[in-house]
Amino acid sequence: MNLRIQNSHVSLEVQAMAAAIAACSFRLADGRDVAPLFLAPWRDSTDDRLRNAPPLMRHFGSDWVCVPFGTPGVRGGLPGDWSAADTPDWDGWIHGYAANHAWRMETRGDDAITAELAYPESSPIERVVRRISLDPSAPAVHCTLAIHARREARLPVGLHPVFDLAGCPAGSCTLEVPTGARAWTFPIDVEPGRSRFRPDQRDVDPRAVATADGPADLARVPFAGATEDLVLLTGLDGRIALSRPDLGCVVNLVWDASRLPNCILWFSNGGRDAFPWNGTTRAIGIEPTAAAFDLGIAHSLSTETPLARAGVETAIRVTPETPWTVDYRIEVAGLA
Repeated sequence: MNLRIQNSHVSLEVQAMAAAIAACSFRLADGRDVAPLFLAPWRDSTDDRLRNAPPLMRHFGSDWVCVPFGTPGVRGGLPGDWSAADTPDWDGWIHGYAANHAWRMETRGDDAITAELAYPESSPIERVVRRISLDPSAPAVHCTLAIHARREARLPVGLHPVFDLAGCPAGSCTLEVPTGARAWTFPIDVEPGRSRFRPDQRDVDPRAVATADGPADLARVPFAGATEDLVLLTGLDGRIALSRPDLGCVVNLVWDASRLPNCILWFSNGGRDAFPWNGTTRAIGIEPTAAAFDLGIAHSLSTETPLARAGVETAIRVTPETPWTVDYRIEVAGLA
């Protein structure tokens, strides 16, 4: 079941699976409608090859929440100092239980949707609540996540909006990140032989990230060629913008950096050949997080990873006394 809300600035649809945004268009001041969020062409496909895929993949949304963030288990093949904590992995779902189950949803008037999901009793999380509302005066969507805990725990958490880059010429779009931001590249190739950026770069200038062809600015997207990369940004102020000249708009993602201090950039640049990616996906995930990339609970709770030793927060703390909350907004405006 999908629910739809709209006003004069935004039309938005939310699906029950993951309480994910399933479709969203924004009306600019000049009257044009733009849809900058990624829409997976395989979503809800009946192709037999998706039969055993996680629900997150079968019903791939445009924006959802990850509680906990990342993949289950301990990742092998990492450099030796990317250690994992000896801790129970209580969630066996990619990007968390919430991303792979249907939420109970209801509309609140014409401009808001609330969604709630109870977690299994074995989880330290009791339930999660998500509210999605439309700004009455601008083309913007406001979202809130609340995590209610059964018992005290630390876990990686992230938000997962994904933006479309299909059809954009290489380097034609621009990411705007704060001047003081620093970049960490994934410890190994995200896809073997398909990473643009050299792996395991630590605390480097995002405008000079090492590649096989010399330093490159990660802000010019999409990249040429078929590549797949994850880059974690630190030193942020809770705002990253994506300029889309082809759409004549700029998309601003704004979030509370006191709650989620970092951001993972997922550059899906045709570097995954397997179904359903098919080597054709061009998108960018701009994912506010407190997590060690998408390495999951064990690596995010470790105090011995390079991120932890550098003082980068890779987990949040939840307690039964008070829900943990974070707010974020997706705003769209016309380019000058």
